[in-house]
Amino acid sequence: MASSDRPGSGTLPAQLTSFVGRRHEVAEVKRLLPAVRLVTVTGVGGVGKTRLALSVARQLRRAFPGGVWLVELDRLRDQSLLAQTVAGTLGLVEQPGRPPADVLAEYLPGRRVLLLLDNCEHLVDAVAKLADRLLRSASDLRVLATSREPLGIGAETVVELPPLRTPDPDRPVDRAELLRSEAVALFTERAAAVTPDFEVTEDNQAAVVRICHLVEGLPLAVELAATWLRVLSPEQIRDRLTDRLALLTRGSRVMPDRQRTLRGCIDWSYELCTRAERRMWARLSVFAGGFDADSVARVCDGEQVAPDYLGEVLESLRRKSILIREESADRYRMLETLREYGAGRLAGEPDHGRIARRHRDHYAAMAARAEAAWTGPEQLSWARTLTREHANLQLALEYCLREPDQAGAAQELAARLWFFWIACGFLREGRYYLDRAVRLGGAGRPRRWALWACAFVTGSMNDLGIAEELARQCRAEAAEAGDRRLTICATEVRGMIHAIRGDLDPAVDLLRECQDYYGGLDRIDVGRLRTLPMLGVTLVMRGDLDAALALEPECRRLCESLGEQWQRSYVHHFVALALRGKNDPAGAVRNLTTAIATKHQFHDIIGLIMCLEPLAGAHADLGDGERAARLLGAAENLRHCYGLQAFGSAFHSGEYQQVERRARELLGAEEYDSAVGKGRGMDLDGLVAYAVAERRPPDSRDLLTRREGEVAELVGDGLTNAEIAARLVVSPRTAESHVQNAMTKLGFTHRAQLAAWITARRPQES
Repeated sequence: MASSDRPGSGTLPAQLTSFVGRRHEVAEVKRLLPAVRLVTVTGVGGVGKTRLALSVARQLRRAFPGGVWLVELDRLRDQSLLAQTVAGTLGLVEQPGRPPADVLAEYLPGRRVLLLLDNCEHLVDAVAKLADRLLRSASDLRVLATSREPLGIGAETVVELPPLRTPDPDRPVDRAELLRSEAVALFTERAAAVTPDFEVTEDNQAAVVRICHLVEGLPLAVELAATWLRVLSPEQIRDRLTDRLALLTRGSRVMPDRQRTLRGCIDWSYELCTRAERRMWARLSVFAGGFDADSVARVCDGEQVAPDYLGEVLESLRRKSILIREESADRYRMLETLREYGAGRLAGEPDHGRIARRHRDHYAAMAARAEAAWTGPEQLSWARTLTREHANLQLALEYCLREPDQAGAAQELAARLWFFWIACGFLREGRYYLDRAVRLGGAGRPRRWALWACAFVTGSMNDLGIAEELARQCRAEAAEAGDRRLTICATEVRGMIHAIRGDLDPAVDLLRECQDYYGGLDRIDVGRLRTLPMLGVTLVMRGDLDAALALEPECRRLCESLGEQWQRSYVHHFVALALRGKNDPAGAVRNLTTAIATKHQFHDIIGLIMCLEPLAGAHADLGDGERAARLLGAAENLRHCYGLQAFGSAFHSGEYQQVERRARELLGAEEYDSAVGKGRGMDLDGLVAYAVAERRPPDSRDLLTRREGEVAELVGDGLTNAEIAARLVVSPRTAESHVQNAMTKLGFTHRAQLAAWITARRPQES
């Protein structure tokens, strides 16, 4: 992959069902995109805009070497987070002090990228402004948008998506016309998925045509109608649709015909649900982005029913296509159209406010449990859980921020998530919510902790003046309240600010004050784990290498006793820098590769970059110019691909130039350039696998059984589990088990790491 391309090829989801029809519209959009900068597919809700756009995007992957990226906007309600959402989809890490739109405008030029902005109608003004800016800054960028209305900017070409073609039901059925009808084809295919022996016959073809006509060829309505073939005949479906549509037309003449028809189909699906299913459908609309059965039980009064019955209701809704089950995560989600419909039903219930409050309470309690467990052995699991529940956490925060009596709850929830904002890549969003929470005013412990969290997050974004003022306010209010612990937490932030500024002596003094306080407690405080790595790095920056290394035993003991991983990676980082400063490059390699493996699990891109250049330097110190050059190329590409060109660690300023000179001396100019090019071509998983491979001792393969070693070799050859099973004459499940065992023993979390490790070792053994 060229250095100007981001690792990976985009974010298009797997196609779970076939795309039926739309050949003309697909061809038209494909024809337009090479020449037209922005194509917006418009049409009524349920007409299939997203499906068409995804079909086009999949077919155009090869035309966009910079990637085809799907940005789903249906759950985004705050337009101020639009640019951040787009940047996050592209994998761009937040840059302290820089608006996400600026990062995007710098990242995209020179890249052949297709952005698929899906469901723009509720953010149309913000999307129009961002699209206009990005298209002006990047000539190779193409944007494919779906919206119920055009964006209204100059570069736009609008393709209006009509309903699927449907035969006239009032004329005798023409078999040839029937076979050409996209609506009938869609109904038939989805019906066969529900009832495998279903086919359109002379007996039922008139009813099928009438069904497609009654829903006016809207794909969502066609699919919903087809699901009822489990319990109804085509004739029964036709009759019930007719009744429901007549009632709806009389009830709401102001709505457009197509919306009346679609709502009629959804109304009809709702009426065919049992009372328990209807109630659950409405209450499930309080969730965003997905949910599990436990959350349903806690939020939707499911605790009052037997778990088996609750599961039965959820599965019944899934079978009726109201819910989609995500098997890999044991979760459910609801299409946004159906969620909005359910929300309308919930608004009519007298206890809708109570359900919304229970949703907030559930996710606030989840945040509290996560914070309490953050420094324990389940840290990574909690990071992944909160990332998965991101949309629901946003809803809970928005509930607190809009309700007049919930200022304290907003401050408490936003502050409890301090570790999530920092460790999991949501700094800018964390600051956004913390700023809003702090501005609500008030007094008391929640506000004081929100001030601290806001100061910590803001300082981490390098906005030091504002961070310093927030820390001052926090310290003053904590001192007035007699809260010694929070006073020390504010002191931590002040120490961090001084260190970032390069005021190393006062930084060390402040952090030593924190160290003394935490060391005097009769329990392990999370602040101790924040302070010690921060102090270690600051001492290295000041040149006090022995003093920094003297912190390592205590840090290691604390992390091991708690099962903490993320802060441990920062301990390995500062220890590596100190060891390299003391001419121990092998020790630096051991610590840096361990840190990299952990940071990759948390998707800590900035942390990875901070580790790669000193790792390259340590390998150069060891005389391995090839590895040093590849890692330099990889670090350069990682900064470029994630929009971090200006990022550089103050802890090893000038490192790149020094290592580059040494690697050139070791390799010669031609071989050096070749190795750097190979490094630039690595994707993220391959890069991490290559970086950590050398932390394994020469006999590390002895950890594997003979069969596990054979399986690992075949993974290195690029074979899938099924191919490995066929080669070794074992079951696919056995092959999968061997692969997982080998990865676990070697400390890998991704198959690509195992493959890269095998590949990296082969030249050394030949």
